[in-house]
Amino acid sequence: MRMSLFVITSVVLMIFCFDNKQFVNINLGLNFLADKTALTIDLPIFMVVLLAAAFGFFLGSVSEFFRQKKRNFENRASLKNLKADSDELKRVKRQKQDQKEEILSLLE
Repeated sequence: MRMSLFVITSVVLMIFCFDNKQFVNINLGLNFLADKTALTIDLPIFMVVLLAAAFGFFLGSVSEFFRQKKRNFENRASLKNLKADSDELKRVKRQKQDQKEEILSLLE
């Protein structure tokens, strides 16, 4: 299943690349140069689209990382509190058991 999805995606991307070979000028908007000409790059359309998609995936991954980092921090803190509460409960149960044993020993 995974391999067939990879093959289909590869074929679609290759067809997209072969159909979109026209070049476009990309103006980087740096008009502060001395001769007042903007810095431009000539790239094929498919490169522009694929680079934009890759940049979007990168930004999405970075934002997801920071979102998960915040959630993981909160989970760690709640886990620490849960462990402390569990330890406290064990201690209280142990004290109660000791009290029961002490009462039973007094009754004997």
